[in-house]
Amino acid sequence: MAVRLNAWGLRRGERLGILAPTRREWQIAEWAGQRAGASVVGFDLHAAPGQIEAQLELARPAGLVVDSLRTLGLLSPQAL
Repeated sequence: MAVRLNAWGLRRGERLGILAPTRREWQIAEWAGQRAGASVVGFDLHAAPGQIEAQLELARPAGLVVDSLRTLGLLSPQAL
């Protein structure tokens, strides 16, 4: 997964956001982001969409890992 993140354009020192439930896949995404050289930023899936969008604005991740299209649909297109 780290190789794929780099192939998609994630570079060492950039931030990778994770918006997903805390489970095995979250940990895999975190390790892959670290292996790819990124700083990993976790976002609270249970926060209100407006709060998540404000956090995204502050963190400005270069990439975002989500667990599903449903989760991605919580965010406005402007937040992405």
